[in-house]
Amino acid sequence: MAVDLRLNRYVRNPPPHETEFQRLERRNRERTFLVLFVHDRALSMQCNKQWMLPECEFIRNAEHWHEKNGSGAIRPEDVIVAAFVSLRRIAVCLCLLRSLCIHFLISGGNGGHFPCEQTC
Repeated sequence: MAVDLRLNRYVRNPPPHETEFQRLERRNRERTFLVLFVHDRALSMQCNKQWMLPECEFIRNAEHWHEKNGSGAIRPEDVIVAAFVSLRRIAVCLCLLRSLCIHFLISGGNGGHFPCEQTC
C-alpha cells in the first residue's frame, strides 16, 4: 500500500516553487516510508520471511536524506531514521551473507570458491 500511495517517490532536487506546506507534506511522506522500510526489514529478519518493500532509489539515498530537508535545520529525529535505514540495509546484507555461508557449507563447497561477489 505504501508503494501504491507513492510514499517511496524520491525527489532528488525539490522544485524551487515548493511552498512550506508542500515541503512539510513531502518530508512527512518520505519519513513515513523510511519508518515503514525499517519495520518491514526488521519483521523480515525476525520471521525469516521475504520483505515486502523494495529497495528503491529513495532507500539507497536515505543515508543523507536528513541533510536535504530544505529548511536548513537538521531534525535529530530524521538523523535517527536515516541511521536506522542504513543499519537495516547492513543487517539484511549480513543475513544474506550468513545464508550463503550456511548453504555453501551444507552443499560441501563449490570447488573451493566462495560466491562472495553475489552478496549485497
